[in-house]
Amino acid sequence: MRLALSTHHRALALEEVLLVIAAIVVLAGVVVLPRLARARTPAHPLRCVNNLRQVGLAMRIFANDHDDKFPWKTETTNGGTIGLIESPEVFRHFLVASNELSTAKILACPADPNRLRTHDFSQFSNSNLSYFVGVDSDESMPQTLLSGDRHISGGTLSNNFMRTVKPTWAVGWTPEMHQGTGNIAMGDGSVMPTTSASLQQLFSSNTLPFMRLAIP
Repeated sequence: MRLALSTHHRALALEEVLLVIAAIVVLAGVVVLPRLARARTPAHPLRCVNNLRQVGLAMRIFANDHDDKFPWKTETTNGGTIGLIESPEVFRHFLVASNELSTAKILACPADPNRLRTHDFSQFSNSNLSYFVGVDSDESMPQTLLSGDRHISGGTLSNNFMRTVKPTWAVGWTPEMHQGTGNIAMGDGSVMPTTSASLQQLFSSNTLPFMRLAIP
């Protein structure tokens, strides 16, 4: 009888130990797994900012080799795209700077669900491009808008790709990417994350009578 009770007590103790271990495993899962998931999640805003910094640097290198002019200010006969400003093939403004960009994958924002990343410039098109081109930006005007996320809204849209915005007109970001915020690259190569409100202020303080953004 005593042996039976002792065996029963050991079984209960073992069961309690197993319950404690199970509770620790569950608690570890609750605490650790979400952190691991966050660690695996790409830092989309930061990667997008880095992409645009590389774009800004590439365009300034291009300008240094082309009389201080960006591609859209450079004659087509001199390797530029000034003759393609009215073309909806926005990717061509980036394609002529492919030597400076080195890879096409940086031109698709990882937060953009409707663009495909590619390494190959030979297959590059608007479907691989997340960023607009400010075709009125100029290397001599560092505070003009050089590029930025394509989900910008406001102004008037012509030919389904050219968005024209005056300083007093409303602009903002759609919720399509970056949870309704967006990133802007300036003519001096700097990049700034913006909300719709700070984007509006950026346009309002610009000295140009209007700005044209070629949207891919």
